[in-house]
Amino acid sequence: MKKTEKTTSLKKRMRRKRALCSLAIVCVLVLVGVAGGILFSRVEKNAKKDDKNAAKAEAEQEASEVLVPEKKRETGFLSYVEPSVTVCDETGESVGTLPRGSRVQYEVGSDGRTEIFSDDLAGFLPEGAAIVADTAQAVPVHTLYVRTALNLRTAEGKLLDTFAEKGNAVDVVGCDYVNGEGQAHMYRVKLGEAEGYIMPWYLVSTREEALANYDNGSYAVHAGRGNRYGGGEGADPDYFPREKGSIEGNVMPEECRALYIATWCIDQVDAYIAAAAGSGINSFVVDIADSGAVGYSSEVMKQYCPSAAAAAKFTPEEYKAAIQKLKDAGYYVIGRITTFNDTYFIKDHPECAIADGSGNPLTLSGEHWPTAFNRMAWQYKVDLAVDAAKLMGFNEIQFDYVR
Repeated sequence: MKKTEKTTSLKKRMRRKRALCSLAIVCVLVLVGVAGGILFSRVEKNAKKDDKNAAKAEAEQEASEVLVPEKKRETGFLSYVEPSVTVCDETGESVGTLPRGSRVQYEVGSDGRTEIFSDDLAGFLPEGAAIVADTAQAVPVHTLYVRTALNLRTAEGKLLDTFAEKGNAVDVVGCDYVNGEGQAHMYRVKLGEAEGYIMPWYLVSTREEALANYDNGSYAVHAGRGNRYGGGEGADPDYFPREKGSIEGNVMPEECRALYIATWCIDQVDAYIAAAAGSGINSFVVDIADSGAVGYSSEVMKQYCPSAAAAAKFTPEEYKAAIQKLKDAGYYVIGRITTFNDTYFIKDHPECAIADGSGNPLTLSGEHWPTAFNRMAWQYKVDLAVDAAKLMGFNEIQFDYVR
C-alpha cells in the first residue's frame, strides 16, 4: 500500500515538472516573439526614415537643378584688330592662336571673361577680342590711314566716286570676308559720309606712316624730274610696290629672263624660240598694243578704239598660234599693253588727251597720251587685258608706261 502511494506521488511530481518546463518554453517563445517584433518594428521604422531622407535629398537635388541650370554654350566668330587671336589660360599665359573669323563655341563667366572652345584649343579671349554673329564683323571698328590715294569701291569691286587722299583717316567698320588665315579681303570703311571698300594693303596704322614716301633707292631719281610738263611733281606719285600673289597653275618664275617680241615680229616666233634655246631665257614679253603699233584686232578694240582695231597687223588666230608655240616650248609669256601712251585712242577720243598749252592733244616723241585721270582710258586697258588673257592664254599682262 505504501509502495503504491510512493509511485503515485512520484508521478504527480513528474507531471508538475513537465508542466513547468512547458510553461518555461512558452514564456521563452513569447519573449523571443516580443523582442523580434520590437526589433522588426525598429528596422522598419529606420527603413522608412532612410526612404524619407532619400526622397528629401532627391527632391532637393531636383530643385537645385531647376534653380541653377547647366550652362549652354553659344556659337560665334572671333573678332579682332589683328589677323591672329592669341588665346590664354586663366593666368594669362598663351595656349595658342586662332585666325580672326574662326567659328568657336563660348561661355561668358560671372567675372565677364569669355572662354572659347574650338577643335584645336580652349581658353580665354585677350583684351580687345570679341565674339560676333558673322565673319563680316570679324574686323572691329578702328581707324586706319590711307597710304596710297585711291577711290573707294563697292563690295563687287566697282569704283565709286569717293576719292581717298594719301594721309586721310578712315573708320574701318567691317570687311567683306576673311580667309582661313584671318586676313580680310577688303575693309569696309567710312570716309566722311561716304562708305565703301578698300584693299588692306593701301591702309596703315599711323598718319606719319601713310604720308611717308617709299624709297628703295630710286626715289631721288623720280623727285629729280621735277614738274617738267606742268602735270605735277615727279616726287608726288606713290611708288610703293605690291607683292604679286600666286595663282594656281600659273607659276611665275622667281626671276624672269625675257626676250621682247614687237607686234610686227610675231610671225618670226620660230626664230625667237631658236635664239632663246640654251641661253637661259625663260620668258617672253609680247606686244599686244604699243601706242601706234597694234598686234591684233579684238572686240574690245572695236568697242573702245575702232582706229586701233583697223590698224592691227595680224589676225587674232595668227597671234594666238604664235603665243601657243611659245608656251608649248616651255616659256612664261607676258602680254604687254601701253596704257597712258596711245595715239589711236586719242585719235578716237581727243577729249581724253593730256593737252598742251593751246588745249590740243600734247605730242611727245610724235605720240599722244591719254590722261591718267580718265576712267574710260583705264577701263579700255583693263578690258583689253582681260580679253587678251582669255583669248590668247597669256600668263601675265604688263601695263607699261604706268609712270
